[in-house]
Amino acid sequence: MKYRQLGNTELTVSEIGLPVRPLSTNDYGHVTEQDTLNLLTRAFDMGFTYFDTADSYTEGYGELVVARALGRKRHDIVISTKAGYDFYRPVVDPSERGKDQRWTPGFIQFACEQSLRRLDTDYIDLFLLHHPDPDVMDDDELFGLLDELVISGKTRYYGVMLDNKAESEEAGEGAIEHRQVSAVEMTFGLLEQQPGRNLIRKAQEAATAIIAYNPSTSGALEDVQANEEAAANLNHRMRQEAFERHRREREALVGGLREFGGDVGTWAIKFALASPSVASTLPVVTSYAGLLDLAKIADRDDLPREFVEQAFEVYDSEIANRQVWRDSLAGSSSGLSTTAAGSSSPADPSSTTAGSSSLPVPFCRCGDLRRLFLVMRSISPSINLKSFWGSKWRRSKNARGQSLGSQRRT
Repeated sequence: MKYRQLGNTELTVSEIGLPVRPLSTNDYGHVTEQDTLNLLTRAFDMGFTYFDTADSYTEGYGELVVARALGRKRHDIVISTKAGYDFYRPVVDPSERGKDQRWTPGFIQFACEQSLRRLDTDYIDLFLLHHPDPDVMDDDELFGLLDELVISGKTRYYGVMLDNKAESEEAGEGAIEHRQVSAVEMTFGLLEQQPGRNLIRKAQEAATAIIAYNPSTSGALEDVQANEEAAANLNHRMRQEAFERHRREREALVGGLREFGGDVGTWAIKFALASPSVASTLPVVTSYAGLLDLAKIADRDDLPREFVEQAFEVYDSEIANRQVWRDSLAGSSSGLSTTAAGSSSPADPSSTTAGSSSLPVPFCRCGDLRRLFLVMRSISPSINLKSFWGSKWRRSKNARGQSLGSQRRT
């Protein structure tokens, strides 16, 4: 295992850390408590020193298992946890529990105290605001509280974890430039390079650490043919959806990078670590076999600069356009959006034929139609407006002509 300094802090973390979310929730399949404890213990024995959790992972369970497994190693590891989701407040509908966020200084202080209790420690190494909106970066009272938590020794450093919403880049910029946080955790990898690339440049200027979460995109970049566990993981809904949603993007990526050799699992993690601003990565792992694979990847050589540059080029020319298209379709119920926002829609431009007459109704607005047409032109320059809209375009034109003729006769 290799280690890096976390930005300008005094913390040193393993280049590959262990995210507790896959072990403490059912997001990536069920893992028993005993298996979770064993995995955390074995990870430490193999050189993993960075463990990332949150208070909202199964209402505190994600913190409790860290304390039970690694309590005696507390001074040999780095723990980050998060706060911002209020699962303490009673709700009528249990399915809505923990979905509301609260950013008042009183609540964040309360959440920090509860995390300290569950982690069975008197300090948190890195305390992160969990998925804040951009306007949270303007809350002087909240960041005043975070400074007080550092002064009192309850947390050594603080930062933010971003979600996949379109406004996350703005929140990240505010955290780095306005609040000078110590670290930003965000999704970043070969298939999800933006807004990460933009934020990494800003982080490098500010000496802010980047923590790259889920560089393998929930299994989309696991080697299914060579890895029996990865193939079995596809039985789980979230991983299967990720694999299918990114199938064509994966094919484009592998085709563009095949000349460099190696496997996509190694590519995913080493690409995220290519920037010196990235202190650690947090790939999804739920088994001992997966942990062994990560340990092997940690010992492999870094990727050459040519690989990284080629990965940028493939993403910009092949993958970004597909993601814009998919996110546009996903946003059709509320109008077309041409920014990638972590859509979960499986739609893809190559699965839609030109001239289709079954486009969603919101696309019929003129502005949305024009933006959609521009997206398709960026994918296939040979497409023209008539072939794109097909018979519907002609029928609409005829209808407008008939209506105008009727008005003239009147």
